[in-house]
Formats: sequence, structure tokens, C-alpha cells
Amino acid sequence: MLKDAFLGNMVSGITISPAWKMFTAAIGVTPFSDAHTARNTLDLTKDVLAQYGIKVTDLLSVTTDTASAAFNTFDIIDFVCQIPCFAHLIALLLKHAFDSVDLVAALKGIHDLVVLLKASPRRKSLLVDACAAAGIAYLAPILDVMTRWNSKEAMTSRMIYLFPAISRILAQEAFTKPVDRAKWNTALTDTESGLVTLSFVLPFLVETSQWTQILSRRDSPTSSLVRVAVHSIKRSLQKLQEDINGLDAGGMKTSLSEIYSSLVFWAFGDGSHMNLGYIGESYTDYWLFRVAEFVDCRTHKTLIFSDKKHVIDELLPKLVPESAATVQRSTSQLRRAMTEEERFLGSATPQTDTPLLRECKLYLAHMKDCNDSDPLYFWTKYEQQFPILALVARRVLAVPATSASTERLFSAGGRVCTFDRARMKPKNVDILTTLHVWERSALDEDRRTLQRLAANEKFCCLKVDDLFRVILVPGGLDDYDDDEDFVDDE
Repeated sequence: MLKDAFLGNMVSGITISPAWKMFTAAIGVTPFSDAHTARNTLDLTKDVLAQYGIKVTDLLSVTTDTASAAFNTFDIIDFVCQIPCFAHLIALLLKHAFDSVDLVAALKGIHDLVVLLKASPRRKSLLVDACAAAGIAYLAPILDVMTRWNSKEAMTSRMIYLFPAISRILAQEAFTKPVDRAKWNTALTDTESGLVTLSFVLPFLVETSQWTQILSRRDSPTSSLVRVAVHSIKRSLQKLQEDINGLDAGGMKTSLSEIYSSLVFWAFGDGSHMNLGYIGESYTDYWLFRVAEFVDCRTHKTLIFSDKKHVIDELLPKLVPESAATVQRSTSQLRRAMTEEERFLGSATPQTDTPLLRECKLYLAHMKDCNDSDPLYFWTKYEQQFPILALVARRVLAVPATSASTERLFSAGGRVCTFDRARMKPKNVDILTTLHVWERSALDEDRRTLQRLAANEKFCCLKVDDLFRVILVPGGLDDYDDDEDFVDDE
């Protein structure tokens, strides 16, 4: 058996095919034979890429989780944009921010209640009867799982819904052991005391959970939505502050104010360069995010013209063939009053524009009346009309905002490396794991495509409002599957 069989380097990649279909490819699983350092992680990654003829210089960006040395793996390579996993940052934000004594006790109480309810079919029957007595439909309680980013929000939402029924269940009729009765009563007390506080925080939990789900999808471009997600989370925090300000002075308002301050601090920092927060403004300044927003029909209209101009002048020339950006554009002032964007679109002549600039002008004019909501379908239709930008879109829209694909690869490795197969060589682990992911991806491709085409958004959906802002339309409790085990995007 390999000494460090489960301490390995997982590498996966996301690509968009010539037919504008997005899919995840498992590239390799290699065990660590040396120390788990950033240098060794980089060397292992290079070795895996080399098997496919890929050099580090071919990489546009790398998305890594925030654990251990993986976070700093590509720091020494300037030309690779290293993006920290958005979902991991959200998880860290919630972990730190919810250290409040009130929330810790309440969440533990909810967790204990769910564990006790799921441990016995008899207690399930009692809960079904209690739901009928409380006049609510029965829904199975959900247990939070550390490896599922949105399970805490799901567990809390379901408990708030079920608590009027759960509070009707008496310890004497549900348990025979005194120790279990005591645990039930303690969990009920802790849950009830913190449920109102959790109800105030729940909208923020729902917001972060939904964005984590969106940005972890395997069949939709997501990097263009990161800045929209950050602004949406910021608005959710502002709404929380408004709700807290509307409370009367007292212990609950003080506790909620502390929780709000902690959320803001860990999310956006304190305004100093020493602490920028997990998802502060610096996180949304990655140039790849800005280019992705520009070529994504969902977010293009949310950009102000100065941001579009920055993408055209500074960022796109780095991503297109040199022949497309060799001729310098000559500027001219128009006499009549026009907006900055109109002056840009009307300036110079086609002969003095670069091919890239001419195409960008046509693209900007076209996007004014564009109402498409699927970026991959958009580029399927307009690839021939905007060939230079299509090349850029095929690369930047494949950039993931989370390391969910690698997390799924890690889960696949766990299914391959069972106790019954503990003597496999590292090479066989690599082969079997990648084959397992490839086969499962092929089987799931049709199902995921049908779900996406049917707009089967389990938790929420994205829409563009009348002011061309991308808004989140949240789902409700009924959107969760009514089953015993909560299943997320994994």
C-alpha cells in the first residue's frame, strides 16, 4: 500500500468544444512522494500536463482551492492568472463570521435535532404526525455536510420551516434512554433560542449558497458572474444592516450587529491594505473576469463604457493574434454632442482601425439590442460574425470561478481507492480515476443538457432587469428535493 496514497495532487481542466459545449476533463491524479509544498505541487502539475503535451506557458489561468500550499502554487509564474476558489472563500467567510456564541449554539442544536430525527424510523413517523398537527407539509430534515458548500443554509432553512412541528415532539415519546431525552431537550432549547437570530441571517446564507451553486456548475460559464455575485452579496449585507437598524435596542440587536460587523470584515476587510477580506474588491479585479464579462451576453450590458474601453484597449490585445492588433487607430473629435461610447463607435475610419477594433465596434453596436441569456448559444450563432472575439470567448468563458471540478475528481478518487483496492500502484490510481470521471461525465452529459435547456434551476435563476442589471431570483423551500438525503451539485 502506498504510504501517502490519499495525499495527492488532483488536476482537472474545463474546455469549450468547437461546437460550443462546455465539459470538464479529468487530467490526472498523482500522489505526493515529497513534502506538500508549493514547488512540489507545481512540479507534479507540470508532469501531469506534460502527459497531454501541455506546457505551463499554454495556461491562461489556474483556479485553486485555499488549502495548504495549493493556494500559492503558481505565485512564481507571473503570466498565469491564479484564481482562488470562490466557494472556498465563501466557506471561510462563513466559518469565521459565524463564530458568534448565539449562532454556534443554535447551529449545533439544529444539527443534533436532525441527527436524532434521522436515527430512527419511529421518529420520522412522529415528525410526519407533528407536521400534520401543525398544518404544514412534511419535508425531510436536512443534515449539513462539511464537504457540501451549501448544506448549512439548506439545513437551517429546512429547520426554520419544520420547527413548529419538531417542537411538538416530546422527548418521552421519542426516546427510551434518559441521555437521549436530555440531548433532545437541550437541542430544542438551543435551537429555539437562536432561531430568530438565524432567521435574520438566513437571507444572507441563501444568497451566498445560491451563488456558490451557480459558480460551481459544470456546464455553464461562470467567471463572468463573479463580480455580479460579489455585488449581490454586498447588497444582501446592506439589507441585513437595514433589518438590524429597524430592531429595538436590546440583546438581539447587539448580537446581530456583531454578526453583521464580522460578516463585513471577513468579506470585504476594514479598508486597509493589510486586510482586504476574502472577497474584497481586489478579488474582483482579475483581468480575466473583466474580459469574460465583456464577451458574456448576460453581463455585457452591466459594464460601464470605461470598463469596456479598458478591455478593448488593454486586455483584448493580449489575447488575440498579433495581426489583429497591429494597426494603430487614429483618433478624431466629433463636433456634435455625443456620449463617450458614441464618439468611440463613430471615431476614425475602417482603414485606420485594427481588425480587433473594427470587430469590437461592431460587437458593441450589436450588443445594444441583444437579449440572449445563454453565452454559449450566443457564440454558436455569432461566431462567424465576430471571429476574433469568438477565439477569446472560447478561452475566457471556460475559466472556472471555483475548484469544484477538482473536488469532484477528488471524490472520484475516493470511490476508486477503496479498502479493497489498497495495493494499487499510483499509475493505476491515476488511470482508473480519470477513466471513471470520463465515463461518468459522458453518461451525465445528456441529463445535464436537458436540465439546462429546461431551466431547471434548483435554487435560483439569473435574470436581467429593465436597467440591464443581472439579478438573482431566489428559490424557496419547495425547491429542495423532498428526500431523506440532501444532494447538491456533486
